[in-house]
Amino acid sequence: MKQLNSFILIFFIVVLSFPAQAQNGKIKRGDKYYEWMAYPIAIRKYEKGLKKDRDLRAMERIADAYRQVGNTVSAEKWYAEVVKTTGAAPINMLHYGQVLKSNGKYMEARKWFAAYLQTGEAPKVAARFIESCDFAMEGRKDSARYTITAEPFNTKRSEFGPIITAEGMIFAAEKPGGCVRRLNLRNENFFYDLYTMKRTTKKKGYKLKRLKGKVNRKYHEGPAVLNRKQNMMYFTRSNFVADKKAKNGKNLSRLKIFSSSPSKGKWKNVEELPFNSEEYSCGHPALSKDGNTMYFSSNRPGGFGGTDLYMSRKEGDSWGTPRNLGSAINTEGDEEFPYMHAGGTLFFASTGLPGYGGFDIFSAKPSGAGWETPVNLGYPLNTSGDEFTMAWINNRPAGYFASDRDGDDDIYKFSRKMEIRGVIVDSRTAAP
Repeated sequence: MKQLNSFILIFFIVVLSFPAQAQNGKIKRGDKYYEWMAYPIAIRKYEKGLKKDRDLRAMERIADAYRQVGNTVSAEKWYAEVVKTTGAAPINMLHYGQVLKSNGKYMEARKWFAAYLQTGEAPKVAARFIESCDFAMEGRKDSARYTITAEPFNTKRSEFGPIITAEGMIFAAEKPGGCVRRLNLRNENFFYDLYTMKRTTKKKGYKLKRLKGKVNRKYHEGPAVLNRKQNMMYFTRSNFVADKKAKNGKNLSRLKIFSSSPSKGKWKNVEELPFNSEEYSCGHPALSKDGNTMYFSSNRPGGFGGTDLYMSRKEGDSWGTPRNLGSAINTEGDEEFPYMHAGGTLFFASTGLPGYGGFDIFSAKPSGAGWETPVNLGYPLNTSGDEFTMAWINNRPAGYFASDRDGDDDIYKFSRKMEIRGVIVDSRTAAP
């Protein structure tokens, strides 16, 4: 009888522990995909595993995975639980504040940035985000600066990086009919290709085609820029290289800038620029009016933050050593997607300057050998989402930009409202 009782006890221990082991197995599989940066698959594994096993590390990782794929609503839900759990890393307070800010909850976000400031981990970063929340709460009071309309060719997938052409536009888009019908495991979206949009007189008003030639290839292409004659294109392309330093041997994506020139209606003669590297990324090219200075973003060593803006001057048929644009432009955050206006003003997206959301668009005028203090373009052009990749229409206070304000990246047209200032006077007496 004693042996039977022992057998029954062991049987129940095995049976009762089996579901927990299965759940842990799901979390372990989630860990594997998370480390491979296959975030959507990791999320699905974690969601199942966390139904019965509230593992802290798994909760931290699912929150971060949702943040990485841009699902800030679900990220907020998980971070809310993480920050209340004993033993959670302080960095979760910062990330919780970031997703709250992206969801437009500035007051609540400010509270968590202040809590993170008290930990002493990164006081400059925390103070910068607190300042950003204060700026956003005050700045949203002015909503009459721009008229903004979505472009009719936007889809439920991503469109961004508008380049204005004589016939319409070139832009980057994520479409299933692209060069390679494969998914990016990081977010389960299709890879980007460059497309042309031609304005027409037909009912639809436009015609879309993949850019012809040798620009679009296996992975991401875009954004790009054209010189003023539109006979030379510089574009961003991602490539995957084996990172031998990575413990799990996964491949990492590097961005590089390439040039291409047209021949018989197709973009050919693709060449890599000399300052690219296998060790860091260079992307998002922009050109000065004369085409002799290129501005781009890079995470090359020696910068101020994650990605900084750099410039390179043309030297004959090649490009010179890049130079960082300095602390007036670059911050501890990310500065990307530059655009150089014909009048000399630099437009760019930043996560490090006071703003409304993730990436906001800023302008900076040249000053001597440097730059004036960047100016946020304001609400409603900038929102609690991401705004980036600007292009101005020549000689008009209007242009295009990209934003994820409605969920996915779309291209919008903006028109800046003209301000008329003065005093109305009586035509006979000149009295106000």
